[in-house]
Amino acid sequence: MAKVFIGIPTRSRPVLVQETVKSALSQTFQDFKIVVSDNQSEDSAARTVEEFIHGLRDDRVAFYRQAENVGEYGQGRFFFKSSGDCPYFMILHDDDVLKPDYLAKGTAVLEQHPAAALFVANPFTMNLQGRPSLEEKARYLRQHGRIGQETGLFDVLSQHMACGFTPISGTLFRRSALDKAGFVDEDCHGNYPFENNIFLRLGEQHATGWFTSEELLGFRFHPRSLRNSRLMDDRLVVETMIRLYARRRFSGASEHQRKTTLGRLYRAKALILLRDGKLAEARRYLVQSLRENTFSVKTWMVVPLLLLLPGCLRRMMPGLPEPWEPPGVSAPKQCDSG
Repeated sequence: MAKVFIGIPTRSRPVLVQETVKSALSQTFQDFKIVVSDNQSEDSAARTVEEFIHGLRDDRVAFYRQAENVGEYGQGRFFFKSSGDCPYFMILHDDDVLKPDYLAKGTAVLEQHPAAALFVANPFTMNLQGRPSLEEKARYLRQHGRIGQETGLFDVLSQHMACGFTPISGTLFRRSALDKAGFVDEDCHGNYPFENNIFLRLGEQHATGWFTSEELLGFRFHPRSLRNSRLMDDRLVVETMIRLYARRRFSGASEHQRKTTLGRLYRAKALILLRDGKLAEARRYLVQSLRENTFSVKTWMVVPLLLLLPGCLRRMMPGLPEPWEPPGVSAPKQCDSG
């Protein structure tokens, strides 16, 4: 039995995923198992990756090709089942890389701090060609609450709700903590919000994590990265997020953030319904938005337009800014493979 399981989901990135695998193989800590799962890439891309894996001649690395597009939830569940009895679990996206001492430092911390459910480090950032991207790094650290964050234990739920502090890619989990949390909600499928779902469930178990400000992994930012997607315009994303947040209750600041988030999601659903010409339903969701987040300036700006001038608002929608995304949706890296 290996000590660390690393699942690498991939789709149509035959060059980048090889770099990801090589970074895992280059770890100073070598007690691991790697499974690369292809999620319905084009045949030529899948063959390239499979041939690369077989050419490694390393029994610790396996290739699997999904029979259908299972999305990020399907890939995640596949990896979780495949990890067996490995004490530590990681999903590493196919355009990210690990520094050589990542696993050594992560496993050492989790063994020294048995209360910690996970280990997470600061990233360095790069573009498609692998060149440093200082602008993206500054933005990532700011958006995800990393500036000034001290090394040590942190509360998973409050940090996640406040700023989406923890990413899925590269985070090293204690497998027993994921078992206790139940991994993800059973009725969720597709791509999103898989990452958000994991940290909400860990938060419900009052989990703590260990953060280090060391840059131990690399996130790649490029046009195909999901950070460039308008996820709040996606009906499935919004509806699943609403389900996740509506069924939960927290306390204190996390509960306030839950209600604020739910209000924003209801507003997004109202705008999607308006876009689809369902005016009555759109108005009902806008009312729900105000019930959850009564003091939202953005929602009150939409109210008169939706009630009095819905046609004008509908014509404006392609240009309406929606820079905010709920915690977890604005993940640093979520691969196309789901």
